[in-house]
Amino acid sequence: MTLQQLRDFISVADMGSLRGAARSRGVTAPALAKNIRSLEEGLHVVLIERRSRGVVLTEAGEALLAHARLIDSQANKAAEDIAQRHGKLEGALSMGVGPSAGVALMPGVLKDFQRRYPAVNVNMFGGSYFDHIGPLHQGSLDMAIVAVPEERESTLDVEHLFYNDLVVVCRRGHPLGQARSLAELAGAVWVLTGPVGKGPGSAILEAFRQRGLPRPTRLLQCDMTWTLNTLLVQSDMLCALPRIMIEQPGSSDSLQALRLVEPLPSYSISLVRRSSTPLLPIADHMANLIRRHAHYFATSTQGS
Repeated sequence: MTLQQLRDFISVADMGSLRGAARSRGVTAPALAKNIRSLEEGLHVVLIERRSRGVVLTEAGEALLAHARLIDSQANKAAEDIAQRHGKLEGALSMGVGPSAGVALMPGVLKDFQRRYPAVNVNMFGGSYFDHIGPLHQGSLDMAIVAVPEERESTLDVEHLFYNDLVVVCRRGHPLGQARSLAELAGAVWVLTGPVGKGPGSAILEAFRQRGLPRPTRLLQCDMTWTLNTLLVQSDMLCALPRIMIEQPGSSDSLQALRLVEPLPSYSISLVRRSSTPLLPIADHMANLIRRHAHYFATSTQGS
């Protein structure tokens, strides 16, 4: 099994055909097909099945693909590591960023990072903890800065940065703007965020259940930030959001947090990465900047 064979196999899986994979790899179709056959012979399994409209992976092929992607990623990172240690301060860094970290940390972090590494491209991907587990395991993400649930992957290294509590949000002037209890809110239309059954949306429904209150039935799911903001400002919908999200300039002018007597969950915003893989020098510098800015943020909010 060689790295070239694995990369050819990944390309076949991604393109869905031998010809397409050959074009993307810059080789002839017969040469690529020979590499795939050699890989199958070495493993004593069939990895792909030819169909009328391309190829599909067998069960063995699907199992190999996850390992192949990780091996390819680690090989690339090994080359980048050596290059960075010899002064080549360029390339790319990929990270998952949750909404709270994106608002509270990343503007300052990126300003400091780009000052030192102007030639490094930073690729940021939105989403929740659950969206980033797979890419972290595959090595396509260097790290993620997200709200971490109590039940989490034991194979990932989780470093707490700061806490962010959940609040119920509505537009200023909302008919329920003076409500002080969840019992007053059950009949409202709620916008739920996060993965279905998880995240802030699930947490607010669970808060109703724990207090023996009727579960809200008028529900809308939305994870598009700007659409969500517009919905809340231009309607009487309610939403459970991280407090940080409405304390930013612009949001605080049009949205308000209800002062409820019932406490809502507080989430740990954490730096998450693969436990078994050390960060490359440039990624390690990014992680240190994130820690520093998280400390500044936590200190400033504790004093306010």
